[in-house]
Amino acid sequence: MPLRAWFLLAIFAAMAAPAADDRCAGFTWNVQTELAVFARHSARIQAGSSAAAPFIGKARAYRLSLTHQSAVQFATDPGKYSDADGRFAGLIRVRIARAGRYRVSLDADAWIDVVADGRIVPAAAYTGSQECALLRKVLEFQLPAGTATIQVSDSEADHVRLAVTASTYRPAT
Repeated sequence: MPLRAWFLLAIFAAMAAPAADDRCAGFTWNVQTELAVFARHSARIQAGSSAAAPFIGKARAYRLSLTHQSAVQFATDPGKYSDADGRFAGLIRVRIARAGRYRVSLDADAWIDVVADGRIVPAAAYTGSQECALLRKVLEFQLPAGTATIQVSDSEADHVRLAVTASTYRPAT
């Protein structure tokens, strides 16, 4: 085999090796968009502790600084709440221009609620992986147009990385 062929073979083998040890392959559906977003730089933002929470954009990762959960005034009671000392929480808002299915992704163990029109929107789907260092969980929500408030609660860490992306979900026909 010519030297050039060996060289190309070595390059392809090196490119394939990380995929064989891909710890982010444990998700039950395709999360490549979210992994790509989390692989980029995360903007730092202080999550709000009241309804006047800051806005974030879509398709960008944010490193949210959280506050002690007891100091947060949630838009509505979280779906899961722990009053254990040392838990952190925060609120952010996102503008939804067109009603549809959106994903909220997080890199840590924490509870996520999305509030729209004064009510918690139930998650339409969920996938997660304990093995993936970039991404811990992805939840899908059917959101109306308008402003949605994302409540992060019950976090052991005082910061988390979060992103909102349009879903690639397509119902079977």
